[in-house]
Amino acid sequence: MDSFDDPDIENTMKHLIRDLVSILENYKWDMTDLPKWFSSYLIDCGYQEDTIHNCYIKASGSESKPATLYKDYFKSHSELFNLLSFVYGDSYLSYDILLNVSGKSAMIDLPYYYREYIFMTLRHYIANIHDLAEEEKHRNELKRIVARAYQTKKNIPKHVVHKMKSSELNTYFGFIEFDEDVDPNLVDSITEEFKKLNQNIFNGYISKNVALRFRKLGKHHATGLYYPSIDTMVVDFRHPTSFIHEYFHMLDDMLGDLSMKYEFDQVALQYQQLLISSVEKEREEGKEILPKKGKYNLNYFLRKCEIFARCGEIHLFRNLHIIGSLLKPEETSYFAYPDDKILNSMIGEYYTNLLDRMKNISYKTGEDVYEKNLHFASV
Repeated sequence: MDSFDDPDIENTMKHLIRDLVSILENYKWDMTDLPKWFSSYLIDCGYQEDTIHNCYIKASGSESKPATLYKDYFKSHSELFNLLSFVYGDSYLSYDILLNVSGKSAMIDLPYYYREYIFMTLRHYIANIHDLAEEEKHRNELKRIVARAYQTKKNIPKHVVHKMKSSELNTYFGFIEFDEDVDPNLVDSITEEFKKLNQNIFNGYISKNVALRFRKLGKHHATGLYYPSIDTMVVDFRHPTSFIHEYFHMLDDMLGDLSMKYEFDQVALQYQQLLISSVEKEREEGKEILPKKGKYNLNYFLRKCEIFARCGEIHLFRNLHIIGSLLKPEETSYFAYPDDKILNSMIGEYYTNLLDRMKNISYKTGEDVYEKNLHFASV
């Protein structure tokens, strides 16, 4: 029942239950003493109140059977309404209805699609609990980093500051920082490449409340970082192929933790199964792809936010055949980018729909503007 505290879980359950019992939409429903939770379900399914005839009826344009149902239908379909009350009424499943007692054994007796519904919902919820625990550990590690890559450096040369302020990247991000050692020609090349990707792949998406910083990240043992709590993306300018990976982390965060949504579950599950199978196979052959301890262990790569970013890369270089300096070439990718026909198809469908939806995401000037001063190092 704690899952109802999460609106994504609640909405997922309601979406599934509407699909499962859509047969109920063929009837009118008597409003007399109708439970509030069932009224909510009917309204969710597109019913309207007909106060003249004291019943709920489908919206105009849809057909309804003439009979007005309530009490008799409740009695004959008690297990179905019990499930509805669980989803819409914050009540517990009544096991005296669901249990089939045979001798000394008691078994849950549900139609297949109810069992599958409950299983899918619980699997999504439990997987997210585990993933959130791993994500919390990762974010705590970021907080412990002494040399904070998200803070703007002091005493930046004036010509570099001018380059930062005049960069066309300011069109897409809220704040731009260049390390003083960055080659100006490299900056221009990266800018032109990103403009093309943004226009042709990301449909002109603008993230004005995100800072983009090009720094050296040697101490961090990484070529790119994304700080979700402060909306900051950092790319080591010596390794710009990390750009797209971090950009997908940014999209995941900015568009509402997409990796944790139910729609991404099947992609994540397929990826996790392939990765675990690959690691176990290598171990059987005496090879150790990943350390059992440390930051970059198996759990790190199984986090949904990591899967989201890596699958985004896969979509670009494997499905869209994108080649460029901001994206890791497919031939240099390693075990964390499994090549599987089913996975590639699932990735193609998910990210095609995602990138298409981004056409309708617009940034409104003056709202949620990146607060630059919060991210400057203290004097």
